[in-house]
Amino acid sequence: MEQKHLFETGAKLVGLYFLVQAFPYLVGSITRAAVLIATTGQAFGRNKLYDTLALASDVLLVVISLFLLRAPQFVRWFAFEEQEDASTSRMEQFFTVGVKLFGVLLAVGTIPSLMRALSYFLFIASSPRDSADTAVRVMGSRGYFVPQLVSIMFGVLLVFRGELLTRWAFPRTEETDQADR
Repeated sequence: MEQKHLFETGAKLVGLYFLVQAFPYLVGSITRAAVLIATTGQAFGRNKLYDTLALASDVLLVVISLFLLRAPQFVRWFAFEEQEDASTSRMEQFFTVGVKLFGVLLAVGTIPSLMRALSYFLFIASSPRDSADTAVRVMGSRGYFVPQLVSIMFGVLLVFRGELLTRWAFPRTEETDQADR
């Protein structure tokens, strides 16, 4: 496999990495907005600029990640002078292995933050003070579990069904089917 094609596969893996990194923050921003809407009737709190920039950066990171997954040849065009056609079957194999390994990294790497959120929630919930339930609702610590659980489930999905993402990142055409034969 040539360096250009390895770069393209690596760019797709980088896109996957940043997509997964952005997803919990995006879910957290949406959860925060939902809590604010439920409690105050507004999507953004007192720090409207911060909330807007945080949401915009999450959305931008998701868009860039999807771009890297679907169109890494554009980035390769900047990194390498020539583009050549080659069989993508080996790239797909390397990408699938990388996706599955990334799933392991994601699932295992998210466990500590889930445990911190769980311990924080249990500390507040087991507090003898009457205001503990109010603090949990206002601070939204119940919502802290959602991003971590989604990340762990996504990691497990990548481990067991990484081929689904490979099929999406490497769309099959008649030309690629014939070139692989």
